[in-house]
Parts: sequence; C-alpha cells; structure tokens
Amino acid sequence: MNTQVKKKPGKNPAKPRFFERARPNQMWQSDILTFRLAGKNAYLIGYLDDYSRYVTGLGFYRSQTAENVIETYRRAVGEYGVP
Repeated sequence: MNTQVKKKPGKNPAKPRFFERARPNQMWQSDILTFRLAGKNAYLIGYLDDYSRYVTGLGFYRSQTAENVIETYRRAVGEYGVP
C-alpha cells in the first residue's frame, strides 16, 4: 500500500494575499475580545487604523450587542473622522 501523496503537476497553490493601506485613516479594522471579569462576561470592542495600527476606538461593555459596536464606532468617527 502506497501512502505517499502525489502533488499534481503544473498548479501552484495560491499565495496568501497581504494588504496594508497607503495612508492613515483609509481603513479601520475591528475586533471584539471576550473575557471574564468578576465572574461575568466582559467585552472590549476596538477599532484599529490599518496603516498606523493606532487604536481609534475602544469600548468596554457587559453585553455584546450591535448597538455597543456602533456606539464605539461613532465615538471613533467623532474623534478621528470617517475612515
């Protein structure tokens, strides 16, 4: 029994695509970190400028809701403008 995997000739796998914006405030990335605090879930919602890696928005909440995500975004836009 042959257990070797043969590679198909002529086709290379796609290379991963990397991107980074050319200037600050062209694009923001967002993330939500969930952790336990005093026995209950807590949520840290953040926005990060893709070019500079500067934190443009940060919010701490006891519930993970769309309203909290939007509130954090609106505060960031109020301070740094629309990405």
